[in-house]
Amino acid sequence: MQEHSVYRRIASALTVIEVAEPIRWHFEVGTKLQDAYDQTWDDQGRSGIMLVTRDGSPTGFLDAPFCFDADQLSLCVEDLAHKIEIWQVVSAETSLFDLIPLWDRSYYYFVLDGTQLSHFVARHDMDKAAVKAALFALTAELEERMLRLLIADQDRIAERFERLNSKSQKKARYLSKKKNLPDAPLAHIQNTFFPDKVQMFLATPELTSLLPFANESEAESYFEFIGRMRNELAHGGSIFNIIKDASELKSIVDLTEDVILHLKEQG
Repeated sequence: MQEHSVYRRIASALTVIEVAEPIRWHFEVGTKLQDAYDQTWDDQGRSGIMLVTRDGSPTGFLDAPFCFDADQLSLCVEDLAHKIEIWQVVSAETSLFDLIPLWDRSYYYFVLDGTQLSHFVARHDMDKAAVKAALFALTAELEERMLRLLIADQDRIAERFERLNSKSQKKARYLSKKKNLPDAPLAHIQNTFFPDKVQMFLATPELTSLLPFANESEAESYFEFIGRMRNELAHGGSIFNIIKDASELKSIVDLTEDVILHLKEQG
């Protein structure tokens, strides 16, 4: 049986219903936009989705902030509603990460809980804490796999550690001492930061040869991107400061899982 990564186990357990928002507004066709607009204000402001129904069955939606021109307020909700396509409806048990390839197709997906469209999930939900925790777990597993290979050859640990600049070495020695660990290369290398491990890894030809990249430049670009993403996630930043679109997110997740798999086969 294939062993799934920590990221994959977390991502599979994170279903859309856990991050989705409830659909708070339901209006039958024929409702004037003015009436709907007046009713869609509460302590959360005008936010979320306005579901348009016919005899209780959803036919379309309007999305917040429900800003309409003055001459549109005499229209009915269905006049401006977007149609809900069948492919926009997902089960409440769907893994949120299974939606990654679909985000470029639609900003919203609707959650079918039982027989009701009860919630909606939006592209910006990929920036919620649970999602970022899963992505951080992916980078943490990558770091752990690199470390295993860096220390696998006991006779080369000191040599690899000494490739770091004096500032990085000093910091690692300080952290080792603070944790009451031996003043030895193994403890030092275990207390380096992600960029330090990347530097040592890329400076070791027998390790870089394990990576699924055509050349050193590709490997350096990949790890530079992962480092920025990891730093953004670690400091509570937005994933959208790093990722431009869903296809890029899918590509980086798939590539990182592939890198981890290649390293796992060796360590």
